[in-house]
Amino acid sequence: AIVGFPDVGLVGTIAVSHIIEILNLQEIAHIDSEELPPIVMVKGRRPRGLIRIYGNEKLICIISETPIPPSLTKPIAKKIVEWLKNKNANLVVSIGGLAHPERMEIEKPKVYGVPADSKTEELLEKNGVSFFEEGFLVGPNGVVVFIGKNNNLPAIHLVCEAYFQFPDPGAAAATIEVLNKMFGLNINVEKLREKEEEIRLKTRELMKRTQEILKEMQKKEEVPVMYR
Repeated sequence: AIVGFPDVGLVGTIAVSHIIEILNLQEIAHIDSEELPPIVMVKGRRPRGLIRIYGNEKLICIISETPIPPSLTKPIAKKIVEWLKNKNANLVVSIGGLAHPERMEIEKPKVYGVPADSKTEELLEKNGVSFFEEGFLVGPNGVVVFIGKNNNLPAIHLVCEAYFQFPDPGAAAATIEVLNKMFGLNINVEKLREKEEEIRLKTRELMKRTQEILKEMQKKEEVPVMYR
């Protein structure tokens, strides 16, 4: 399963949306809560939930069109892990962004991995993925991996260098290339790079709301600054 909730650069959201489109995955379920904003998305002439689950017999993708409020982060992550275990998923990979102050100068952003156990650590090592050694993961993408670890569901968090203030399709493309290498997905990312500006325009409102939620989380949880 691949999970992409809105966070830094909307890396996970853009990456998972692209995977769903390229593989033509169908919606199979959605997640709802009284605490989510009273918004209904219309897609293909039909009302849809804000947090949707797509899939086929081999792959499940979970995507959100809204940033997850702090109060819902753990409950939703727990529900996802529980649901995936019921579906006999053998691995969950969440995708997020890592704010980099010099992202503008970086042609190909680097992807780091956070493995939940020794087996997932080996998988990352075998595919040449560098490890995110130390720091803090704020938001649902990191929490999904932690809860997966505590519930015996193998989990990996892939985090890519990204713009903090702007949607980053380039970082999403770099992350998909890592997924391609790890799992043989063969997903073409040229469309992401070609339509970078178009994607940024389409997702700027979601980026704005996501930034507000991330700032609220950091303030509320008093996440300290990490120095390397």
